[in-house]
Amino acid sequence: MYGSRLLVLALAAVLVAVAGPARSSSSPRAARGRAVLSPPPGAPASARLPSGTVRMKRRRVATTFRFRLRRLAPREALTIRRRADGAVIARATADRRGRVRLKVTFGSGPAGAGRFTGRELEVVRDGTGRCVLRGIMPGSVVEDGGGGGTGGGGDAGGGSGGGDDPETRLAGVGGTGPFPVASAVFSLPTAPGGLAPGRTVVYYPGTGTALSPARSRYSPIILVHGFQLRAADYSAYGRMLASWGFVVLVGDHTDPPLYADHEKEIATTLGYLRWLVARNGDASSRFSGRLDVSNMGVMGHSLGGGASLVAATRSGAGGRVKAWVGLAPAPLLDAAGRAILPDAGGGRRPPSLVITGSEDLVIAPAASRSRYYTPAPSPKTFLRIDGHCHAHYADSLSFPASLATDYNPATCVSREVQTRKTRTYLVSWFLYHLYGDTRVTDYVDGTYAAEDPSVEEYAAAP
Repeated sequence: MYGSRLLVLALAAVLVAVAGPARSSSSPRAARGRAVLSPPPGAPASARLPSGTVRMKRRRVATTFRFRLRRLAPREALTIRRRADGAVIARATADRRGRVRLKVTFGSGPAGAGRFTGRELEVVRDGTGRCVLRGIMPGSVVEDGGGGGTGGGGDAGGGSGGGDDPETRLAGVGGTGPFPVASAVFSLPTAPGGLAPGRTVVYYPGTGTALSPARSRYSPIILVHGFQLRAADYSAYGRMLASWGFVVLVGDHTDPPLYADHEKEIATTLGYLRWLVARNGDASSRFSGRLDVSNMGVMGHSLGGGASLVAATRSGAGGRVKAWVGLAPAPLLDAAGRAILPDAGGGRRPPSLVITGSEDLVIAPAASRSRYYTPAPSPKTFLRIDGHCHAHYADSLSFPASLATDYNPATCVSREVQTRKTRTYLVSWFLYHLYGDTRVTDYVDGTYAAEDPSVEEYAAAP
């Protein structure tokens, strides 16, 4: 068993080394805000430090704050208070997983939200008074008015303040969306300096050869597969994204048998992009005039993750890419062994979501983070999810990549669990950044991640 494990890791090392729905709108009388809570200065460096968010919704007669805290001690009693004078906002008790979900509603008046909105707050442990989280309440400071009073706080686990906001958490976003899905296979030309694209599959909202009339134009998404994988290994991603209103090109290029040429991977991705632009302008194409080619998304797994982002920032992409998702994206190297980095100039770096797994034995999460999250401009998000391995970001593994799977049933979640969680985040990212769909805000701004026990590490810059 030990020897076979070493063989798997060796094969994996070889592969790496060579390798919508209409926008919703809120009432004009409503205002929203969000704040992130962080450990106070001087807290010990640790990936397991407490974290939290506060969301605000203000309407004509009341303001509601939703606190989502995690990584606390189980059953820990806490007080949320204004830091300046200790005025109490609410009290709560963490659940057995160390989480708090709390809703506090204020009416207008001197005891209302104006006492706390825009002010510095802290979350302290009852008994010791030690601060575990600190931040600024969302919203702007308002003058205290007359009349009204406070509502109550709820305990952890949703006892009195739970429940998801239906305007910011679209149901079923990790599964099938509302659009019918059709697909077609195309033989694309080989891009200059690229790889033979093979039988590339395009999934789209519609039936037969006709795109759905529900939208006048659809944002395209290019999906770039991992080293030695093929389009068939990502078919569920293509169908699922198309069901949420995207035209999805799933690449099918043939990688070299041993040593990947990373520049050719980038050139191939740019060839996919140019082909979509050309089809949009071709009167004989089923996609004629139906693609929003100035508002495109790209995503990729492993080698395809790195290649897709670098391609999106090249001048040849024309600044058309407005969102990127990398699934355990691999660092890229040129023929001399030097790092190939996304182009920093021209403002072409799209909003970036990096998803990695705690059990990935092929691409270390820290490598994906340092290469594709840390230097990226905002907005950007990084996720490291418990139990996710490298292989299960694909729907299946074509030969010979199937020989190098890092899946371990003792430590990894199933493929079904991993891909569904991954799709929840990536579909939301594309809906939000390509279609401006605010119904997925909770998945994009960290609210959902803060209460998701499988998220081991979360980092974001709005």
